[in-house]
Amino acid sequence: MFIGLIRHYGKVDLIDKAFEVFREMGRSYNCARTTQSFNTILNVDSISYNVMIKMWLGNNDWEKAMKVFDEMLGREVEPTVVAYNSQIGFLCKRGDVDEAKTLFEDMRAKGRQGNAVTYAVLMEGLCSLGRFNDVKKLMFDIEYHGCKAELVNYGVLMTDLCKRGFIDEAF
Repeated sequence: MFIGLIRHYGKVDLIDKAFEVFREMGRSYNCARTTQSFNTILNVDSISYNVMIKMWLGNNDWEKAMKVFDEMLGREVEPTVVAYNSQIGFLCKRGDVDEAKTLFEDMRAKGRQGNAVTYAVLMEGLCSLGRFNDVKKLMFDIEYHGCKAELVNYGVLMTDLCKRGFIDEAF
């Protein structure tokens, strides 16, 4: 019964309620929390998936990270911008900026708004490939797509300009 309730709350995006049921199982109802109930609470929580995705990417294992992401989608857990940022950042660091941009567009097509960090990791990737004109366009796109440029975005831009010797333009 408790597992069904946790799953239900997860599907209707009432994660706090799902955690409340999990906590109260033992306290109020004297019901043991099992491995199955623990796994159920992990499966309804996007943060758990984010942690696992970041772990696999930190181990440089794109395939396992994508397996976790696909499982997340298969269980109808909505990916957060953090899940996307982790993947986009990983792709940019290994030089697959075009694949990262495709993932970004997919994220936007699914109704997920990027944040300043999303744009910053894309900007870093473009800078690493010397695509400064694309970086400037992306700075314009931030505002166009309803996101506000933050210090992290200007920091990426200024760092790249300084590395390339354009101190006056960075200033």
